[in-house]
Amino acid sequence: MVDRDSMAQIAAGQTPSLAGLMLELGALPPPPVAQRILAALENGTLPEWCMSYLVVEKATRRVVACCNFKGTPTNRSVEIGYGVAPSCWGKGIATAAASFLIEVAKKSALVDVLVANISPDNHASQKVVSKLGFVNSGRVFGSGREALGEWTLGIAA
Repeated sequence: MVDRDSMAQIAAGQTPSLAGLMLELGALPPPPVAQRILAALENGTLPEWCMSYLVVEKATRRVVACCNFKGTPTNRSVEIGYGVAPSCWGKGIATAAASFLIEVAKKSALVDVLVANISPDNHASQKVVSKLGFVNSGRVFGSGREALGEWTLGIAA
């Protein structure tokens, strides 16, 4: 998981040093996402529900992606997000990241439904969540008022 100091560096547009890990360009969240994460922490959100988990390629110790929940579960539902370095697209990394978040949510016993809000133009991400069993459940509007497809996955036993 990215620590608070590193997230503050990302929010400021800086590249943090990550304890001996190499960093693939585009693997960390962009500054506006890091700023949202820091604001969530300041508002009392527990780190496991907002901080980014790093996806590290074992053989090279390269950070190739990150993923996170977008806040504390509300009404037993939580939104997920993930981002993969462009040089690593098409290698199953987004699927692995989303699968990791599904497992964390299942173990928490606080979540029955996962949500992924995806741009209608992001066909690769739609394919990822579809492969994992998410279904397109309609449209929502993002923080920038852009229309997004809402994909949901029930995980209740």
